[in-house]
Amino acid sequence: MNIDERLRFFVIKKALDMFEGKAIIVGLDYELYDYQAKLVIAQASGALTWADLWRRLLNEPLLPLPEDSSIFRVIEKHSSPLGDYRTALIHRKNKVDNNMSDDNINCQEQVSNKRFLPNGNEKELIKKVQKYIRNNYSLVRLTFTMLDKSTIDASKPICKMFYDNDIFNYETAIDGDISYRNVMVFNRDGHDLIKTSFYRPKAKPHKKGDPRFWPWGFKKSIEQDTLIYITTFENTAVIIPLTEPVCTDAHLESVFGSIISHVNLVEELINEIKQFSGRWVKSCNPSKKSPKDVGDTLELLLGLDINNRSDADYKSSIELKAKRSSSKTADTLFSQVPDWNVSPIKSVRDMMLTYGYLSTHKQRQGYKDLFVTVSNIPNPQGLFLEVDYDAEQVVQYHVIGSKKEVTAIWLFEKLQGRLIEKHPNTAWIIADETLIDGEYHFNYNKLELTSNPIFSQFLSLIEQGVVRYDWRGGYEIDGSGRVDKGHAFRLKSPKFRDELFGEIETVSLI
Repeated sequence: MNIDERLRFFVIKKALDMFEGKAIIVGLDYELYDYQAKLVIAQASGALTWADLWRRLLNEPLLPLPEDSSIFRVIEKHSSPLGDYRTALIHRKNKVDNNMSDDNINCQEQVSNKRFLPNGNEKELIKKVQKYIRNNYSLVRLTFTMLDKSTIDASKPICKMFYDNDIFNYETAIDGDISYRNVMVFNRDGHDLIKTSFYRPKAKPHKKGDPRFWPWGFKKSIEQDTLIYITTFENTAVIIPLTEPVCTDAHLESVFGSIISHVNLVEELINEIKQFSGRWVKSCNPSKKSPKDVGDTLELLLGLDINNRSDADYKSSIELKAKRSSSKTADTLFSQVPDWNVSPIKSVRDMMLTYGYLSTHKQRQGYKDLFVTVSNIPNPQGLFLEVDYDAEQVVQYHVIGSKKEVTAIWLFEKLQGRLIEKHPNTAWIIADETLIDGEYHFNYNKLELTSNPIFSQFLSLIEQGVVRYDWRGGYEIDGSGRVDKGHAFRLKSPKFRDELFGEIETVSLI
């Protein structure tokens, strides 16, 4: 080994030691397992995995350590405001070590939940808060460092939430200058308006300081590891510690008012459905069983046109979702193709032909089909979704080995508009099905009403794998033939409705 080779070896080893040292510090600060901390450092450095980072260091031994703000964003990205689902960090570990015992997995989940997920009690308190206020929100778990330094980093979603509600604009803030606003902070006695500092500290030349905020005297009334719920109300920032003594109905009602029932908003619809509920009505397609017939029959009975409307089905105010009582299929939320103007793939046809598989359908010989679900972990085609809060995009990636490339992009603005447009109020109608004289009939007997989905919750559920995207179509390889069943965002199962929509009101139609 010559001198140049020895020097290069020394530089690479020193770089690896520095990154491993940083991972140890992050693991201690956030109580992560070694593999989790290394993955956080890798992704904060722009790599996909620790092995991917190691390969980068072989070519770029002078690669700088990631900044604390980048590390925090990666950790927050893997945080899940609601749900019992493992984060991507846990998924990756399980894929590497499939022989891990259930006891070890449960132990790791408990450790990860402390940082990455609300515990069971905190999830119930989040649901309680959202009965009273359903504005966008973010979660932050207070660390020793935050309390010691009296500072909370404002992530991109928090910055946007403050800007959208005319609370503070970090983009125009001058590094080193401190601005003050009153923030509503809930406590054991109710709530107080607390003077809060909003600022960017002075940073390196040509680089803005990380956005931060801190309510005065906060550390006196809060404990380390408390999960706080940050939202807005009437253009005021609101901080709610998720603890039992703080999140009482009396405290929440004193600020946000009493819980409002939404049944009166759909009374007309309920009365119309009751005209034919409780009895068997013939399917619009009685000779053949099709998943969409239960919904099409309902719309015909209500005198509605059967089509794919961009807005809500019933008088543009109530979205109708009908299902058989025996169905366990995913709930379709809304159809929406990617924004082809900013996506590397430029059309549905290109997507089908690039990532599809040869059709096995007897009527689609010479086609490429793509009937797959894309979630937060790679599917057999190597496709998966990530939420990019900085760019305000939901991104579909394709991965082979360590190579990860963007394939399609949905912009936050469009997705939020579609979610709100399609689900101002949603009636999930349940029907029994039977055969009478060889013909299919339905009996519509129950309605579940949901309202006001929270967009930040929608994004979080994508990260958890609870909201997924379905490609459902195919194209002829050497021709113009195609099949399109609708490409849509879907909720994994009806049992997760309350996580997106909050309180569910059940109405008997019999």
